[in-house]
Amino acid sequence: LHIPVRMALLDRNGRPFDLILEDGTALPNGTLHVRKRSETFRFQGIDSRPVPSLLQHFSAPVRLTMDLTDRDLEFLIAHDTDLFNRWQAANTYAMRTLVQITEALRDGRRVARGPAFAKALAAALATPGLEPAYRAELLKLPSEADVAREIGRDVDPDLIHRAHRKLSRLVATMLESELTALYAAHAQ
Repeated sequence: LHIPVRMALLDRNGRPFDLILEDGTALPNGTLHVRKRSETFRFQGIDSRPVPSLLQHFSAPVRLTMDLTDRDLEFLIAHDTDLFNRWQAANTYAMRTLVQITEALRDGRRVARGPAFAKALAAALATPGLEPAYRAELLKLPSEADVAREIGRDVDPDLIHRAHRKLSRLVATMLESELTALYAAHAQ
């Protein structure tokens, strides 16, 4: 078993920490080589809580499950230099938000989810040099069918549709000026 895991540990400003293992071994390209079912890697010189960006550049054909907080996802959406990981963070956060909005609608509760997701999208969209097609992918919410699969049981398509529309409207309203500027910049 050999799984190369290219990674970065990002500081609070979005810059990667130098990756130096506890034994002094440097990882100049950021690739850990996992060769056992269970391994622990400790890094030196990490002076604040990092946010991990794992499996960069499709370093291994594996499925990874991580329990990142909403704040971690917001941070990766805004700062990750690996564009696939940035998109994955946006997709994960959108899915989490849509599921929670659907559950709140089912329970008749008010929904406070969404503004933080929209702000993280705004930060990502403002990144210079991103291709227009990539920006469009960042803005795409998971499909209603994807949300239904994520929920898995007692699926109510109408509630999912309402949650999808609610989040779409919120993003459109909160990012109106950014979206209008992007449209104007690329409409030719």
